[in-house]
Order: sequence, then C-alpha cells, then structure tokens
Amino acid sequence: MTDDALRASERALVTEPADLDLRRRHARLLQRAGQSDRALSALDLAWRLGADELWDELRAALDTRAVRAGGLELRYVPAGPFVMGSDDHDDDAKPAHLVELSAFYLSSRPLPWQALQGTSHWEEWMDRVNEAALKEVYEFADFDEAEAIASEVYTTALEAAVPGARCGLPTEAQWERAQRAGLLRADGVGPYGIERPLEPEWTADRFALDAYELPRRLDPSGPTSGKLRVVRGVPLPPPLGALYREAAKPDRTFEVATRDENDPGRPYWRRRRNFKGPIGNARSFKGPIEDNRAGIVFRLCLVPGARP
Repeated sequence: MTDDALRASERALVTEPADLDLRRRHARLLQRAGQSDRALSALDLAWRLGADELWDELRAALDTRAVRAGGLELRYVPAGPFVMGSDDHDDDAKPAHLVELSAFYLSSRPLPWQALQGTSHWEEWMDRVNEAALKEVYEFADFDEAEAIASEVYTTALEAAVPGARCGLPTEAQWERAQRAGLLRADGVGPYGIERPLEPEWTADRFALDAYELPRRLDPSGPTSGKLRVVRGVPLPPPLGALYREAAKPDRTFEVATRDENDPGRPYWRRRRNFKGPIGNARSFKGPIEDNRAGIVFRLCLVPGARP
C-alpha cells in the first residue's frame, strides 16, 4: 500500500463525502497503513452513514479498546463528526449543527458506589453502604463534588491504564455523541457499549438557552459563564432521552414543582421547560418535594493525551 493510494482516497472524500464505497475503502487503507485510530474513526463514520454490514467489525474493534479498572468500564468513542441537537424538539436544542470531537473514553454507566473506594469521599459513606449496594450508582453528588470525585478516581484507579489523559465529566457534546449512536438502530443499542441513561446525569457544560446558535465546531465545551449546569439523560423513550437538555444549579436544585392537571393528587416535577416527569418514577428523585433537590448521577470521561 502506498501513501499515494491513501491520499487519493482522502482527496476523493472531500468531493464525495457521502460515498459509502469510498468510506469503506478509506477505512481499509488506513488499517493497512497502520493508522489504527484513524481507521477506527473511519469505520465508525462509515457505519453511522449507513454501512450496516460493518457493525460486527466495528463492535469487535471497539471492544478491544475498553479499559477496566477500579470497578469501572470505560468505553472508547472514536474521533469524528456528528450532528448535535435537533430542529424537531425544544427550542434550546435548536439548531441541529455539525460538531467534531476528539476521541475519548466514557464510563459505560454512571459511577457506582464502589468507585469511591480508595478516595477521600469514601470515608463519609463507608459505614452506610452495604455490600449489596456497592454496584448501585452514586446519585448524591453536587456538581463540584462530582468533578472532584472524577479527578480523584482517575488518579487512584485509572491513570496507569490511560496515562496523560484529561479526566472529568463529559461535555454535553461528548455525552450526546455517545448516546445518539443508539438512535441509528431499531433496538436502540449503540456500538460503543455505553448504557442508555436511566436518570439525570451531570455534564461539564454551563447551560444557556441559546448555546447551540453560535457553537464551536471542534470539541465544544459550552458557555464560559452562567450559574446553571447542563443535565442530560431525562428518562424518556428514544429519541427524546438522547436529545433533551435540562439545567440544574450545582447543588442539584431544579426550579419549581407543580401538580399534574389530570391528577391533582399526584406530585410532578416541572422542570425549566414544560417537561413533566413523575417524582418517584426514577431512582433519581430523592427527598421531599419542598427540598427541590434531585439525585443526579455522573459518568467519567477521559480524553487521551489531553492533560495540560
């Protein structure tokens, strides 16, 4: 294989970006050239654009990249573009726009209690968590605590496996990139091995209603100011759960509570927009309604080679 063949393939993709045959050949050329990261990105993009026959190969290649340590499984999401947002749902998710992300690892599920073992945060809870609960998700973290736990878990359990990575909460774009691939299959299963959300999840981004109107295309990280943080993972059926955006204060406070007009005796949580979800239909809603604080879970995100 020569560099000329690879260059010719890449030039052709500039003029025919939707040509699936070209994308398949491009992935093979990158594999033969030993450019494994780029080859996996090309394979992933070809599958997302409609090359369904690549599913088994893509899943197998992604499985070899999984990292397991400290009671966590982190799954690899290849670099590449995707369409973020939606023109068909809430105004704060408009417009749909193209985003390009660097490769990253994301925990396959929100952090469980056992991930806190060995960190300074464990001492607060060690006498209150029994053995059976260790695999349940930890859902009592305020935003600042979630960030601190993510950093400490990386140092104590993951740094040896993925050295030199930047570790923290996923950006909103990283979260949606990982979840949105599941919308491309009837069974809702994406290729990355990342579980669908069952309850609200913190992201690293600050919230703004117009954040998508002038987005940064490469590795966007949200507005630079604002008191609210973006919460994703509203427990709704596809595609809504992967697309809806919510906002919460760093202390897990949502804004107001109300009642279902069709059943005044049943409490409902009214979020910032007019989405309503019954309190108690997910494990995330803890405590009395007057407290207005919800349980919010979080995942770890590692960006290889990005540590300052």
